[in-house]
Amino acid sequence: MEGEAGVVGVLLVGALGLLAIAFSASLAPRLRIASPLLLVVLGIAVGALPQIPDITIDPEWILAGVLPPLLYSAAVQMPTMDFRRDLRTISGLSVALVVVSAVALGFLFHARGVGRRAGWIGTAPAAG
Repeated sequence: MEGEAGVVGVLLVGALGLLAIAFSASLAPRLRIASPLLLVVLGIAVGALPQIPDITIDPEWILAGVLPPLLYSAAVQMPTMDFRRDLRTISGLSVALVVVSAVALGFLFHARGVGRRAGWIGTAPAAG
């Protein structure tokens, strides 16, 4: 009996998720905002309800199962001419933001006292 209740719960959550996606896709154009933004706001609102229990998801499920289809659908929907027109800006921002993020994290780790000897920040021995 408990196994059946778990399956029903998963199916219920899946059905509610699909309904939320359909609702968001129909309401977002009327509000003139992106559908994913509406879904994020809806998710925050539902997450703030005290009746909803905490849900823990393994990050590998998100990285391997959720993110690739989202990125693929966004890439397919992007017009090629717009991408070519904005390629210089996209490339420049991608490189600049990686460099800025790396420098900011370096300053943060330095300010927090995390030295080169920390095991998770590069384990290569120091030269010399």
